[in-house]
Amino acid sequence: MKNTMKALLVLPLVLSLAGCGSSEPAVTEEVKEETAAETPEEDSSKSGFSPFTAIDTDELTVTVTAVDVESDEPIKLEYENKTADREFAIRYPHVTIDGFEDEDIDEIHVKPGKTAKDQIYNSYLPAMSELGVTFTDFELDIQVFDADTNEAVLEETFHVYPYGEDRAEEFVLKEDMFKAVLLDNDECRISVISDQFKADQGRFSVYTLIENKTDHEIRFRFDQGSVNGTECDVDAYASSVRAGSRCITTLYWEGVTAESIEEASCTIRLLDDNRTETGTETLTYKPE
Repeated sequence: MKNTMKALLVLPLVLSLAGCGSSEPAVTEEVKEETAAETPEEDSSKSGFSPFTAIDTDELTVTVTAVDVESDEPIKLEYENKTADREFAIRYPHVTIDGFEDEDIDEIHVKPGKTAKDQIYNSYLPAMSELGVTFTDFELDIQVFDADTNEAVLEETFHVYPYGEDRAEEFVLKEDMFKAVLLDNDECRISVISDQFKADQGRFSVYTLIENKTDHEIRFRFDQGSVNGTECDVDAYASSVRAGSRCITTLYWEGVTAESIEEASCTIRLLDDNRTETGTETLTYKPE
């Protein structure tokens, strides 16, 4: 559901950019259903990509089967559970693309002696593409647990290079990519990419880039939201950014009764990786 909501919210961002020129994870079935947009074999060959085995242990094999950087499911995978009596739960707490961090919140189970297909989902790929990101390096943090005991089986990081490792690069940001800067202190910078207001739904969404300037993970919480001086709910899809990383996320106000947005504000509470509050800031955004 969360992935679906992210996809619905990010669509206006893509259209806007194009117009100006520019709880517990959900558990899937053993084999995720393939969609009509599944990457054809020839799409992988266009980038020079060939399927490869990313992880191979006595208990589990992880194979990257296809890559399609134009899809919101850019990485296709296959798992083989080699055990006779252990069911595995597999998830990716972090996925970093050319320096942009996201989390894949779906979880898949693989039964003993079975194989299963999976895909990495990221609804913000179209927005990243409009910024000019070329998707040269996908860094995946994988966690595997025993589905019955929750015992950790595997925790590892591997990379997928659609165009070859020698062409991998981190995307360089430029000031003219953003409409406004909401916060810029020693800990983080929050910039506005685009915004969208749905008066009939009472929702104002601001698509932001959050950059972590520190050497530790930053967690954040939003509260005390208001639009045009009237209190309303506020939240964001992302809740943390790892050290030195950055993420695109949606900051949204709900229960908005105004017919137009003159000013939206909220409080952000920053916490370190020990969940100790390190600062509180007020964010104010005035749409152009």
